[in-house]
Amino acid sequence: MSFTVPLKDTTVQEEETVTLTCETSKANQKVTWLKNGKPLNLKDKNKYKITSEGTKHTLTIPKCVKEDTAEFTCQLGDKKTSGKLTVEGMLLRCTSVRSMKLY
Repeated sequence: MSFTVPLKDTTVQEEETVTLTCETSKANQKVTWLKNGKPLNLKDKNKYKITSEGTKHTLTIPKCVKEDTAEFTCQLGDKKTSGKLTVEGMLLRCTSVRSMKLY
């Protein structure tokens, strides 16, 4: 067994939802998701959504925050695929500038 479609490096803005996807060569395989080499904490059901359909395995993170920046890994036995998730801060846009005095 192997990964036919690996995870990819992904960049999102804070508050966006991201879906990390990979595929295995054989259907209905049990995979393990890791964050920075450690198993995901799945106690908070609202933080991560994991699905497996046939050969496709997905990890969805709604409303990303900067702390979600990490290397995520999908592991199947001794095989694994990894991708870096980068969460960028929200950009503040200045829409008008009022007169300023420098002292």
